[in-house]
Amino acid sequence: MLVYLINVIRCLVFYLLEKKKRNTNIFCIIFLILTFFSSLLMFKNSYDVLPLLASANSVVFMWQNDTRIIRKGQIISCFLWIVYNYCVLAYIGILTEFVIIISCIIAILKYDYDIDIQEKVFIRYLKIKYNEKNINLSQKLPSKNKKILKLRMINIKKV
Repeated sequence: MLVYLINVIRCLVFYLLEKKKRNTNIFCIIFLILTFFSSLLMFKNSYDVLPLLASANSVVFMWQNDTRIIRKGQIISCFLWIVYNYCVLAYIGILTEFVIIISCIIAILKYDYDIDIQEKVFIRYLKIKYNEKNINLSQKLPSKNKKILKLRMINIKKV
């Protein structure tokens, strides 16, 4: 519980410092030390080291300015939390971490590799629903035109 509280405070402090464009180097070290000592206080089993690793990983990766690095670091932290949640039988925590991983993967595909997941899912849906093999909306259209085109395709198929 203490580790979670430190993580919440860390996120708030990093957010406020970023907003004011202040240096976060000293706070990164402070939160790493706080995470380490709070984990030592709560240490009971061998798997209790996983929250320490996940939180320390989050501190280091959230400290970065590059969102690509933050997203990849978040996935690593999530896998550590999944293993820990499994060990303590916290199944809702596992589900939460999977949702975060899926969100990070979608963000990586969308922003790092410029793959529009929403459009690909929509095209797949149209192909399945209307049993069509040649639906293609891959041309680069402004979003307003894409919406109109999608609505027209649906209306045409209904007639």
